[in-house]
Amino acid sequence: MVVVTGQPIVFRSTSSRVLAGIISGGALVALVAVVMTEGAAGALTVLPVLALIGGFGWAAYWRPAVVVDDSGVTVVGVIATTQVPWASIRTIDTRWALTLQTTSGVVTAWAAPAPSRHGLYRVTKGENQNLAADTYLAGTIRPGDALSSDSGQAAEIVRRAWDRWRDAQGESPADGQPVHRRWHVATLGIAAALTIWAVLALI
Repeated sequence: MVVVTGQPIVFRSTSSRVLAGIISGGALVALVAVVMTEGAAGALTVLPVLALIGGFGWAAYWRPAVVVDDSGVTVVGVIATTQVPWASIRTIDTRWALTLQTTSGVVTAWAAPAPSRHGLYRVTKGENQNLAADTYLAGTIRPGDALSSDSGQAAEIVRRAWDRWRDAQGESPADGQPVHRRWHVATLGIAAALTIWAVLALI
């Protein structure tokens, strides 16, 4: 095995996790308020809706991550987790989010979005320096590669590890390996059950 990172490196967006806390916390506060004003019977009516909202906050903004280890990159998304071996990566892009172009297609990291239009104004000249070599286009970087952005931070971690893997492979890098996707069956099942419960409760 080629040691790329030594220990797994996990990237999660701090701002997304704050948003997850706000969404889930708001749903919990709303539930407590309903219990206090309408009692348990009223709470049962809104519970599935608020559970859906809180669950959405967790699934969409708390759990997503980019994990880099010796085997490659694991992209934890909203409804699926995708394992991308180093040998399957062809290019790394950050136009809309951290995006891995692989031999099996495109894998986009929900956990590492590119900066918004307002975020572009926070990019400093110092963020152009000492980044992984693959980051530069004609000596400059794209806004999504800036280290002040989620996509830039995650891309830098992935590119550095990918560079070390390619250096270890020498002049004959390994052929592409399949990308494996595992659907979050439990999450999807619970979401479907809560949706049905919410519809029935509101009828």
